[in-house]
Amino acid sequence: MASSTRTVIYLSPDGPVLRDISESYRPTGAQSLLRVDYSGINPADIKHAAIGLHSSVAGYDMSGEVLETGPDSPFQPGDRIFGLNPTGPGRPLHMGAHQDFAMASDRFWYKLPASPAAAGPRRLGPREAATLPVMTLTAADGLFHLLGLGFPRAGIAGSASQGLLIWGGASTVGVAALQLAKAAGHGPIFVTASAKNHAALAALGADRCFDYRSDDVVEQIRKAIRDGGKPVRHALDTVGAASLAAGDEFEKSSPALAAASIQEDQQDGPGVKLACVLPVREDPRFKLCFATRDPDSPLPMARMADAEAWYGMQAKVMSWVVGNFGEGQYVGCPNVTVVKGAAECLEAMRRSAEGRSSLEKIVCEHPL
Repeated sequence: MASSTRTVIYLSPDGPVLRDISESYRPTGAQSLLRVDYSGINPADIKHAAIGLHSSVAGYDMSGEVLETGPDSPFQPGDRIFGLNPTGPGRPLHMGAHQDFAMASDRFWYKLPASPAAAGPRRLGPREAATLPVMTLTAADGLFHLLGLGFPRAGIAGSASQGLLIWGGASTVGVAALQLAKAAGHGPIFVTASAKNHAALAALGADRCFDYRSDDVVEQIRKAIRDGGKPVRHALDTVGAASLAAGDEFEKSSPALAAASIQEDQQDGPGVKLACVLPVREDPRFKLCFATRDPDSPLPMARMADAEAWYGMQAKVMSWVVGNFGEGQYVGCPNVTVVKGAAECLEAMRRSAEGRSSLEKIVCEHPL
């Protein structure tokens, strides 16, 4: 099935382009063939080309209807599911999200719940579901794996009630991290974002918001930590701006500023933990957070000693999200923008990668 010539958005080494393909997609093993309803747009859809993850159909998040299954698939034809496929060198064409037919792999896929009653929480439909996987699982990897924070409500062990700095609170990963950290009982939670987004982030659970454009933002955060009386030894950079810069230029990068904000003398030491959504060249203490951890990936990613435990941790987080999706619990990104057609999708991908989208998740409605 899905063997006719069709247009996809292909990520070349130089960026995304439209390409016609005619490869046959037929599920084997635990795979499921999906007719894509929506594909979510993330900065990584383009930015991953810079770290060697390209030459495949672009995109990760998607939702849709199962058309055909392999013999070991947990789904049935007609099921509505959502999820993402791992990335890595040589990623098959059938795994990319920005195409009308794609394959669901054996992990990181979830069945959409039945529609709740009219009086119930905000509905987790196919559009909303296509916004969730990358932002949620990347944030979960950073918080509960790399930073070692606990999430008792989801059955995840770890450090309890820790102070946290989220650099880039209005990014999709930042919004997810804020809500997950709040639900897990951590605080104070400090975030950086444009001033226009402070009220919305406070409503989602931020204890203090800081404008990252301020010349003295590092000192502002340090003072807030001193005045609050509770250490903040964990930082998650969800932007990674200039993370690969060298020398003096690196000092102005988002990871350098995030680290400096929580590292006054009385706080520095083995208790400080740092994570970022992109590799950080100048500071090896930063761990790279990722929605999935492919053992064949060349990226410098810390891995769980027990891979199955890591998979189980991510499954617990998404199970909690699906069961608690709605106002006052977990809403993903509060603003969802829908674009239609390949040309609009391409433009939205560029806007996302260039940082021209904040407190917003963009999804592409299919067919392209």
